[in-house]
Amino acid sequence: MGTNLRAFLPYAVIIVMAVLLFHQCERSAIETKHANDSVNVLLDSVSYYKNKIGTVTAGRQTLELTALQLKKLLVERDERLQTLTAKFTKVSNAVKYTSNTNIPPLAIAFKETRDSLPNTHAFERKGFSSTEWYDLGYRVTADSLYINPLSIPTETYVLTGVKRKWLFGKPILTTEVTNTNPYITVTGLTSAEVVVPDPLYKKWYLWLAVGVATGVIVSAN
Repeated sequence: MGTNLRAFLPYAVIIVMAVLLFHQCERSAIETKHANDSVNVLLDSVSYYKNKIGTVTAGRQTLELTALQLKKLLVERDERLQTLTAKFTKVSNAVKYTSNTNIPPLAIAFKETRDSLPNTHAFERKGFSSTEWYDLGYRVTADSLYINPLSIPTETYVLTGVKRKWLFGKPILTTEVTNTNPYITVTGLTSAEVVVPDPLYKKWYLWLAVGVATGVIVSAN
């Protein structure tokens, strides 16, 4: 029996090393592919199309990054993103987009007409107000108020990850949406994430079994 085990030992070691080498090569190939894909995604532009609900959808390829790559490529380059991700134990998804709400010209007629008001004549006032958070142009006459332009810009951050109420608290999968424009309020939010099981080679008990089996073979000799 001992002779058979000694004869099998070199093959067992070769098998274990081959599995580890294959795993390392596969991991290296995946990382190389991710790096190349990331370059292509960063060079990609936003595309737009008319969707079936009657509005316009904006789309762009999604980066596939490790937690370290996410931190280096995105989080550390954006001060706001650094602040927002600090409360997460782990971030699994991060989206940042810019938008600008443009309201079409508005005309509001006064209830009382110019003819019914004394001494109005050719009354007119107009002006334009621009701040970091909105652009507003207006014109007032004796019988109407005109608003044009009216635009409201913002940057929006959407983060999904794990948060804890305290250091050893229960991990809670959470999605947060933050607008940089203080005049924009999120009034509703629904989020879901698909759970993808880890492949077999990532299971800890598989490598534990391989280690125990190797140890038994070695100790028998």
